[in-house]
Amino acid sequence: MNSITNNGQVEKIRHSCAHVLAQAVKELYPKSKLGIGPVIENGFYYDFDNLEIKEENLKRIEDKMRETTRKDYKFVESRKTRNESQIILKDEPYKLELLKDLKDDEITFYQDSDFIDLCKGPHVNSKTRKN
Repeated sequence: MNSITNNGQVEKIRHSCAHVLAQAVKELYPKSKLGIGPVIENGFYYDFDNLEIKEENLKRIEDKMRETTRKDYKFVESRKTRNESQIILKDEPYKLELLKDLKDDEITFYQDSDFIDLCKGPHVNSKTRKN
């Protein structure tokens, strides 16, 4: 049995899982709006709006997350100007609010596949390997 004890590594895995969750929900429910997706003491979560998740939807979301991780997309960091960031986030009102609070001129995003999110990272390098 493989045990991960390095807290930094555990946080990277959990943070990456939050992105996989957001990606799965956006693919299944494109009208949903993204909030934040932080790591917490015993896991992670992601806030969504314009979405009502019922118990029967959880399996579908979980299956989509598994499908996404099997594709082994890499998390790719990029930096965007404030103007580019506003264009990318134009349909995400909560992300635009977060963007207003950022002081930096360059904004960090992480992308895997077609999913891109405002994020400072860090993430695992690969969705199928814990590195």
